[in-house]
Amino acid sequence: MAQVKNINMTPDTILPYLKLSQYDVGREISFVMKDGSQEYTVPSGATVKLEGTKPSGLGFTITCTVDGSTATAVTTAGMTDEWGTVVAELVVRQGDNRLGSSNVRFDIERSPHPEGTTDGSAEQIIPALTLLLRQIEEDLDDAEADIETMTQLKTATETAAGNAAASATAAGQSATAAAASKTAAETAKGAAETAQTAAETAQAGAEAAQARATEIVAGCITIDAETSELIIYE
Repeated sequence: MAQVKNINMTPDTILPYLKLSQYDVGREISFVMKDGSQEYTVPSGATVKLEGTKPSGLGFTITCTVDGSTATAVTTAGMTDEWGTVVAELVVRQGDNRLGSSNVRFDIERSPHPEGTTDGSAEQIIPALTLLLRQIEEDLDDAEADIETMTQLKTATETAAGNAAASATAAGQSATAAAASKTAAETAKGAAETAQTAAETAQAGAEAAQARATEIVAGCITIDAETSELIIYE
């Protein structure tokens, strides 16, 4: 059975008041629209909607059916899912025109069986809670085992990282020593090549001196063609 209230299309100080239950869906609310003491005539082609805001600050909009000067709204889950005081109004729209009525207050009583409530008896619930607690304890044990494993892996990883760093340091030192040895070898090679060049130069000088000496000696000694005697010039 629909609740019926008069509502003034000119904002008034006397507000209609209706009671609803939380989660009401499909309940009809009819408003007899008034223009002062006269019935209000809805313009042709206009729409009438019930618009309001719930305690959470979220709103709702319900399109009304119109019969003469009576607009009827049917409650939805989006309108009654919260309990408390809800303030709304009828809004008539025609093109760019908007006309709001006096406010209407809904007192939505709290459901004694909120959605999400678990049905059952203590004999059913307690064993279920015991099983849940046991499962939680097992999950905690598994988590502790996982933590221990991860700790060991962390330690092994840090040790491996330390060894790798030491190896890298040793490799760097070996590379430095090898570079120094290479430099010394290249220096020794250069010195040997210099000594070889000097020796070759000295040998060439000796050979030249020997040739000169031979020429000099040859110039001081001759053989008499007639007597075949050796003649030495001093």
